[in-house]
Amino acid sequence: MNLTKKIFGAVALTLALCACCFVSTTNAQDEQAGVAQSGAKLDFSLFDVPDGKDVAFYKERLEAIQKEFGNSQPTEEEIQKLNEIAPKAYLVIFKNLGSSDEVEAPERNEYFQIYVSLLAQVGGIDELNAVLNAEKAKDEPDPDRVGALEAIVLSMKIQQAVEAKNAAALKVAADELVEKASTVDAIAAYAQRFCDGISEFDKELGKTTFKKIFASFENSDNPLRKRLAEAFAGVERFNNLVGNDVLVEGLFLDGKEIKWEEYRGKVVLIDFWATWCGPCRAEIPNVKALYEKYHDAGFEVVGYSVDEDLDVLREFEENEKLPWKTMSEKLSMDKKNDKDEPVYKNLSAYYGVNAIPTMILVGKDGKAIDTEARGDHLKELLEKQFPDVK
Repeated sequence: MNLTKKIFGAVALTLALCACCFVSTTNAQDEQAGVAQSGAKLDFSLFDVPDGKDVAFYKERLEAIQKEFGNSQPTEEEIQKLNEIAPKAYLVIFKNLGSSDEVEAPERNEYFQIYVSLLAQVGGIDELNAVLNAEKAKDEPDPDRVGALEAIVLSMKIQQAVEAKNAAALKVAADELVEKASTVDAIAAYAQRFCDGISEFDKELGKTTFKKIFASFENSDNPLRKRLAEAFAGVERFNNLVGNDVLVEGLFLDGKEIKWEEYRGKVVLIDFWATWCGPCRAEIPNVKALYEKYHDAGFEVVGYSVDEDLDVLREFEENEKLPWKTMSEKLSMDKKNDKDEPVYKNLSAYYGVNAIPTMILVGKDGKAIDTEARGDHLKELLEKQFPDVK
C-alpha cells in the first residue's frame, strides 16, 4: 500500500513520483513516439542543481531536464543512476519554486505540494515535520500549505503503521485522524481514503474511525464537511449493507427498466464494473464459470456498468457474449422527470462505490450476504448458498 499516492493522486504528484521512478522503453516504442534519438546520452550535469537561485533558473532547469528526457534514450545503467540523483535535483527545484514570493500563490502552492510529496517518497516523517514546523512558525502561515503537510504526515504515519503491522501505532494515527478531520480541510477531504488505508490492516478500526468522522461531519456547520457528509452517507450505507435489503433500480443497456422484485427468491451477484477496468475484466471468466454452474439452481448476475461510452460497452458485451444483463449508470442517470431530475438513484453514489470492481452478493430474501464477493471468495459463498450443486 502507498497511502501517499492514494491521497495525493493529482497530476502534480504524478510528475513528482515519475521523477523518482524511471523506466526504459523499447526502440520500437521510441521510434513510434518520434521523440527519442537513438544513441543519445543524457547530460547528467543538469541534475547538479544548486540551492538559492532565482525562479527563472529553476524553471529553465526543469524545462531543460524534461527536454533532455524527450531527446534521449537512457540505458539501464543510466536509469539506475537517474534513480539515485534525479530525486535530489527535483527536491531542490520544487522546494525553491514552492517557497519563492516571485511565484503567484496558486502556482507556488502547486510546486510546494510536489515538493512535500517527493519528500514523503524519498525522505521521512522527520523531514516533513521539520518543513511543517517551519510553515507553522511563519508570521502568516498559509492554511493550504500547512493542511497539505498535515495530511501527508498523517498518511505516512498510517502507512508505516500498516506496513509494520503495528496495531498500537495505527490506533494512535486513527485517533489523530478523527481529531484533525474536524479542523484540517486537506485531511477532511481525504478522510475516506485515510480510513480505507487503515482498513487494509484493521477493517473494524477503519470502519469505526470512518463512523466517528461521518458523525462529526453530519453535525458540522462547515460547508465542506456538510458536503462530505452527504458523500459519506453512501459509504456508511455500504458499510452496513450486509444483512440489510439492497436497493437496485435503473435501466439495462437495452433501455428496459430492471424489475428488482422479480429477482426475489434468487441469489444475485451485483457487479459494479467498467470495460476499461482491468481487474473487472479479469473477474469475468470466474463469474462466467460460476454462472454456468449455479444458474439453473437460482443464481443470477446483474452488471452495473459505469462506462460513459455505451458503444464500447455494447461491443464489449457482444464480443464477450455475457450471459447476464448489464445495467448502465449513464442511461439510468440520463433518464429525467418533468423537473429535469434523475428518475433513478445513482447506485454508485448511493452505496459509496468509489472503486471497481465492487461485487455484492444478495440472498434469496433480498438482503446482502457479502460486499466483497470476488474470486475464490465468491466461489466459497456460492458453495454455501447451493450445497446440493456438485
